[in-house]
Amino acid sequence: MNTKAKLKDTMKTSLGGGLSASKGVDSIFTATAHTKVVEETEPHQEIQPKVKAVPKQKKPDPMDKITVPMSYRIKEAIDDLAKAINRNGQKKKERITANSVIRSVLQLITSMDVDVSNIDSEDSLKKAILKAITEARR
Repeated sequence: MNTKAKLKDTMKTSLGGGLSASKGVDSIFTATAHTKVVEETEPHQEIQPKVKAVPKQKKPDPMDKITVPMSYRIKEAIDDLAKAINRNGQKKKERITANSVIRSVLQLITSMDVDVSNIDSEDSLKKAILKAITEARR
């Protein structure tokens, strides 16, 4: 029996006699009308979703990743500083990247005593940080 004959035979058994050219597509619905219709006699039962066990969380990284918008000029200056540090010829314990430069600067600034009482703009913040750096040099 070839594939086409198998398909016709399967349709005849599953659709109660199959499709005839004269009946068309509507014969599918007539043929399936013989199937058992399940009436809803019981109230709806709410299906509870399966709850998966929450995996143990990994230990948090010592650093969080953040995105800081900055001008191209500042980014280039930080990249150039990192490249200059890496080209100085000394044996390094670790590779210095632009992120290393930024982290170092932020760690130094946060360790200083910056007067934040009169800061109302980014410019006044820069002045307060510069003043704290100047006073720390004395």
